Amino acid sequence: AMEQAEILSMQQSEADMTSDLHAAVDLPEAPSGTLWKQGSKVHITQFVEAAGEPREWVSRHFRLLSTSHSIVYLQREDDPVAEALGLLRLCDFDRVEDAPSPHQGLFAFKLIPTTGPPEGAFVLASTTAEKKAAWMEGLASALPVAAAAAE
Repeated sequence: AMEQAEILSMQQSEADMTSDLHAAVDLPEAPSGTLWKQGSKVHITQFVEAAGEPREWVSRHFRLLSTSHSIVYLQREDDPVAEALGLLRLCDFDRVEDAPSPHQGLFAFKLIPTTGPPEGAFVLASTTAEKKAAWMEGLASALPVAAAAAE
């Protein structure tokens, strides 16, 4: 039984590092995958141009890190977390909400900041409604945990 427990605790720590091992332990699967975000030089108020076309959207590999209560985004899926292009601290956000689709084929949601105007929301979009739902669900359960951890 002792060995079993050791194996489980090893699996547990590995699962915290890589979301695809979450299936091995009793944890809700932390979402990870390609999402679209607006190019970082774009301010949210310039979201839609006169023609109704969104500004530049870029795809990045996003990963929810349950242990550090944050989302990192990487250029490519196999990039190490240390090379993340950006990091969102979940404690900076209050809730996750539905967002209007930026263009056809994208399903958007947004993180509403804890302080500051709601226009400062961080909008993300996935290519399927299922992925969007999984991210929203994962974030909805991770946000209160992050808020409690930050107190």
